[in-house]
Amino acid sequence: MSRRLSLLVCWFVLGFSLLSLLREVAHMDGWRDHGLFYYAPRLIVKGENAYDWDRMKAEWRADGKPTGVDPGTTMSGFVNPPSMALLTLPPSLAPPQFALRAMDAWNLVALAVCILCLTTAAARAWPLEARILFAAYCCWLPAVHSVLLLGQSTLLISACLAAALLALAWQKEVAGGVLIGLALAKFTLSFPFIAVLVYRRNWKAAGVAIATFLFLNIVLALPFGPANTVHAYRTVVTRETRPGSSYDALTSDPRWMPQTLVHAPRLLVLLLGRRRKTVAVANIIICVGIAVALAFGLRRRQSGARRDIDPLEAAALVTAALLLFYHRNYDVAVLILIVYGLIDYGIRKPSLRGVAWKLGLFVSLLLSWIVPAGLAFVFNGVGGPTERGYVICSLIFVLFWLLQWQLVLDRDVTVGTTLGVDGEHSASSRLDTTR
Repeated sequence: MSRRLSLLVCWFVLGFSLLSLLREVAHMDGWRDHGLFYYAPRLIVKGENAYDWDRMKAEWRADGKPTGVDPGTTMSGFVNPPSMALLTLPPSLAPPQFALRAMDAWNLVALAVCILCLTTAAARAWPLEARILFAAYCCWLPAVHSVLLLGQSTLLISACLAAALLALAWQKEVAGGVLIGLALAKFTLSFPFIAVLVYRRNWKAAGVAIATFLFLNIVLALPFGPANTVHAYRTVVTRETRPGSSYDALTSDPRWMPQTLVHAPRLLVLLLGRRRKTVAVANIIICVGIAVALAFGLRRRQSGARRDIDPLEAAALVTAALLLFYHRNYDVAVLILIVYGLIDYGIRKPSLRGVAWKLGLFVSLLLSWIVPAGLAFVFNGVGGPTERGYVICSLIFVLFWLLQWQLVLDRDVTVGTTLGVDGEHSASSRLDTTR
């Protein structure tokens, strides 16, 4: 009877979280990014320049100015590789008057796919209550709401990565490579996964991923012309990465919402001031340190047969990606993968739930709950204005090193995949006697 009651409570929590999310989505009125991701594939299919903001705005006006998908003109335009247009193609097929809701529905599908892939991987290793509550956490996570509110692509990429992890765990290397190739549409989140596949000498998955990315971009560039597409893409990237632009960590222009930047350079601005050269040098040092730490942490868990990427490693990779590349606070929605990795590790290896694991989970929960509620006062008066982005980035930085600590302390070197169809080890493990 107590088990039935606990399951009933868990299902209630999930239902409440899902209904709250759907209710919030229903009251959202759209954002510039809805329009960018809606009109980019439409322009590409027509053989026009998706990176021409004026042309995109004209397309919106020609559609009768549908609400919720105005591409806007206050920040960067479409700055993704053409392959991103493939991921947002399905909702772009909807009539303009339904464009906003089509984009919202597509992001909700991506969230569902992400949850389904991760809970499928968990299978019998996780109690049913844990899987239900994890799904509720994903639906409640404020950063997920932000992705939906802004019409961003983070959930689409997270879904591709979650599906890729499941495919690699099942030793479906071609499928895993294709999915990571799709995720490379936002390489600022997915590039570390390619690096690890190469590091593990999983040439098949890495090669398929790179080939998929190149093939899709070449095909999608054909209507407008490959040379024209490359020139247009380089032009918009150059425009948006120049000093004082929306991608510049040192910008103070309120139009670019600098308080929402969460990568390492933005934290360095707080610590070192607005000294461009100093910040640039410090950022290079941090990037090298992150790369070395990842290589060392992964090497401790390396074996000749390892060809997959397990959940704890995936958590470390997306945390590193948040620090290494330009990101805004909505990309913290990848906490879905981070929290999953930590919970999965804790359930599968309870004897190794030490200080690093406990602190890592605690910091993840801080990022999930306290920061969106307003923890920025902690940094008030510490070298800059009170900005939520500083707090988020600081916690991400701490979380990365906690994850590396846990990777190094992990004595189990798994041979082959870590997750089977039933969520159990599908290959034997041995004790790392080098520790």
